[in-house]
Amino acid sequence: MINEPEANIATPPRPSRKGITRDRNRHPEAPPRNTVMKELLRTNELVFLSWAEALLRAEGIEAIVLDGHTSVLEGSTYAIRRRVMIADEDYARARRLMIEAGEERRLPRS
Repeated sequence: MINEPEANIATPPRPSRKGITRDRNRHPEAPPRNTVMKELLRTNELVFLSWAEALLRAEGIEAIVLDGHTSVLEGSTYAIRRRVMIADEDYARARRLMIEAGEERRLPRS
C-alpha cells in the first residue's frame, strides 16, 4: 500500500466571491467611500503618531494615516508630514480627546 501524504485531510472550501465587488486599489481597512474625513493633525514624529493612533483606537475612533508612503519615498527626510484623518462624525470627540491629553498645540486651529 502506498502512503499518500495527508490525502484524507479535506481542505476548507474557499469562500464564494460572488456578489462581492471590491476596488483592488483600496486599502482593506479603509472606511466606506461615502465617509467624509477630516484632518485631525499632521506630524512627522513617528512615536507621537503611534501614540495618537493608540489613544484614538482605545476610544473606538478609527484613524487613517495618509502620506506615510510618500514620506518614505522622499527618503524619510521628514519633509512631508503624515496626516491623521478621522471620520467627520468622530472628529469632535477625537479633537476633545487630544485636548484632554494635553496635545492641543499639535492640532490645527478650527
